[in-house]
Amino acid sequence: MAPEFEHQLPNGERLIVVDSDTAAEYLARVLQSFEDGNSEPLIVANDDKPQGVVIPFEQWLDYLDLAEEAAGEERIANIVRDRIRSSRPDEGVDLDDFLKEIDDSPSGRGDG
Repeated sequence: MAPEFEHQLPNGERLIVVDSDTAAEYLARVLQSFEDGNSEPLIVANDDKPQGVVIPFEQWLDYLDLAEEAAGEERIANIVRDRIRSSRPDEGVDLDDFLKEIDDSPSGRGDG
């Protein structure tokens, strides 16, 4: 495998990918570039296939926040779907009860 090659994403975008030996060799420089404000990821391949990405820590924290937000939205959507399936159209739902149900769901923010 060449130490560096292009990888084409399904949307046509091309990425520069490096093999693991090259990534190891340049890791300290990549980390320094993150400290200097660069946020370009280091994409590491094994057997000509991208396997991992090195990104700035702050960017990773942003991704965690986005993932948590998406999980919360999915949790709420599932609760709403369950409520719709289990109730009559003319029944109302108390907002406080609904919010408690969201907060108490297994993957919710509450202790439940």
